[in-house]
Amino acid sequence: MMEQEAEAKRLDTMATVALVYMEGLKAMAMVNMHEANQQVMRELLDTVTQRQRGGLATGLDIARLEAQLTAERQQGSSARYDLEHAKLSLINLLALPTEMPLLLTDEWMTDVRTIPTPQEAVEEALSRRPEIQAQYTRVKASELTYSSITGERVPSLVAQGDYGLVGNRWNNTGDTYNMALILQIPLFDGAQREGRIAQARSQWQQESLRMRSVLNQVKMEVHDARAALTAAQEQVSIAQTGLQMATKELDLARERYAVLTSTSHFELTNGLSSVARARENLVTALFQLNAARVNLARSTGSLHALN
Repeated sequence: MMEQEAEAKRLDTMATVALVYMEGLKAMAMVNMHEANQQVMRELLDTVTQRQRGGLATGLDIARLEAQLTAERQQGSSARYDLEHAKLSLINLLALPTEMPLLLTDEWMTDVRTIPTPQEAVEEALSRRPEIQAQYTRVKASELTYSSITGERVPSLVAQGDYGLVGNRWNNTGDTYNMALILQIPLFDGAQREGRIAQARSQWQQESLRMRSVLNQVKMEVHDARAALTAAQEQVSIAQTGLQMATKELDLARERYAVLTSTSHFELTNGLSSVARARENLVTALFQLNAARVNLARSTGSLHALN
């Protein structure tokens, strides 16, 4: 039972480390996203500046773009701090020296090919989760204790004996032995036995109730993690489509702005905002997808097999 409880704590620690690692990947993706947004904004800012020299743009247009660029820089700085914070949290969880450089090399999965059915996931959890095995051991131990104390009411027949040698020398020793057959009939012990039986019965019932609670908790965790994974998979697909549409919107706005002198600068601003929002939605969806993978693996007890 102690080994099973230790295994449960170890799996919890593994899941915590994996989720913090996912937080680091999210922060790193946010840093890259804000850098990409800034690059696009600088290019557009150069275009608008050139048009201003020709009298086709105003200082207000440039001020709007510069304000967006400043906001992106600020958000990028915040994302870089989040990345460093995630690295420090990982170092702390892994009990590594604080000065040790840490590089996140893994990449997010963008698609989960097979999601187990609810029945398959629950069956896997019931067979693998160490919490269930530990609680089953407690129930079995309390049941055996109750049966043992209850059995004290039954008369028992005990046989005992011993054999030895008597003498001060080996050549003049004699055999000695005794045998006994004892019949024990419990009659009266001041109700102490009944008290111990009631206590053992209560303990057994408590552990049985706790077993049902553990089973319900495990099933709830499995269903919740599976639902989160299914929803995250759908969100990733929607976010990818949204990014494609936003990128297309920005490209069309840039083409119109470059060709038509009467085109409003607001189309560029709206396109930039759409792309930035779509990129952030995709990063968030990918994080939720991979975090859901970790949570499902932990809930089914298959965290060791997670890639």
